[in-house]
Amino acid sequence: MKLSTPLVLALFWHSVSAAGDLISPRGIIFDSAGNLLAVQQGVGIVGFTLNTDGSAKSRKTVLSNTMLNHGIAFSADGKTIFASSSNTA
Repeated sequence: MKLSTPLVLALFWHSVSAAGDLISPRGIIFDSAGNLLAVQQGVGIVGFTLNTDGSAKSRKTVLSNTMLNHGIAFSADGKTIFASSSNTA
């Protein structure tokens, strides 16, 4: 994701790109294994495994559905992913 202005951090802080090819995320969550899942506008649900520094190790499209572009959540037991469009879940 490209920022329109430079990122300014406090002294002694640094940043890394967790998912450089993640464009227009509408919602993000982490699963119990620490993987990042996102609803990406125009794609659907994408998942990233992360390195120890938080950068993306690998990317996978979990569900290709361009209508899913709003929110993402897990069920209470963590076994089901819920995602929504602007008018359906």
